[in-house]
Amino acid sequence: MKRIFFYLCLLGLLPAFIACDKAPDGIIKESVMEKVLVDLTKADVYVSMYPGQFPNDSARLALKQSVLASYGLTLHDLDTSLVWYGHHLEIYDKVLQKATDRITDEINDNQGAPGRAVNTHSPTAVNSLHKVYPNSGDTANVWSGQTTWMFTGGMKQGMIPFDMSPSSESQSGDRYTMELKSLAMGNRLSVLMAADYSDGTTSIVSYTFSGGDGWKSYDLQTDSARIVKRVYGKIGYQVKPGGIAFVDSIQLIRTHFDRQRYSSFNIQKLIAPREESSTATATAPALTRGIEGSDRRSR
Repeated sequence: MKRIFFYLCLLGLLPAFIACDKAPDGIIKESVMEKVLVDLTKADVYVSMYPGQFPNDSARLALKQSVLASYGLTLHDLDTSLVWYGHHLEIYDKVLQKATDRITDEINDNQGAPGRAVNTHSPTAVNSLHKVYPNSGDTANVWSGQTTWMFTGGMKQGMIPFDMSPSSESQSGDRYTMELKSLAMGNRLSVLMAADYSDGTTSIVSYTFSGGDGWKSYDLQTDSARIVKRVYGKIGYQVKPGGIAFVDSIQLIRTHFDRQRYSSFNIQKLIAPREESSTATATAPALTRGIEGSDRRSR
């Protein structure tokens, strides 16, 4: 009977409301895990909104246990299941996506469609409407990975890496802007972006954030006098035990050289090869002179 059920799942012949769970016995099934993650997220949001009602870890743990108990589960069940899902990330990603979609839909229903940028690091993006860009053109979204992620305490820490070579549309002096919507919920999230040049130098910038949830924007300005060989980086996460965090609507927007914005960016370093470090500043082009091996803050 189980074999027949499995093949019907593969063929898509079962009704949509019947879940085709792959988790083995003793592990929370995908259809249930999705609901559990949604409710645990709601519980964490409630705690963040009303911290006075949960003055210590015991009170917060009791709330989490009550959520799990409503499904007939324990903390041990959740931890064991997260270990299994950690070894089956392709299944876990689908569960996370469904849970995130449900939460996003509920937020939209309660607050209206999201879109206004708040608490962003980019001066040009403050109070602007969030815009989705095409994957080609003068201004293009070059992010090719999954755009929505959910991190739980069972995952502890890790990263979402990206790594790409310039396309035929890329130019010297391009700016790469990481845009995303975050719900860190007190956990530590970070963004690192870097560009390697053909002369061996590297531009690198990093940001860390744990609060101020909402739309965020982070810039990496490439050198207009150097040829970019590679653009790469990561979105890192460090989640507290029992915690949860979200990153949504990820875009990596490439825009061509803009002289007015070129010298305006957040803390960024240009690192020279070790054997050239003593002469890097002296040989830097006029437009980039002064940022070699040092921090440059936005103006």
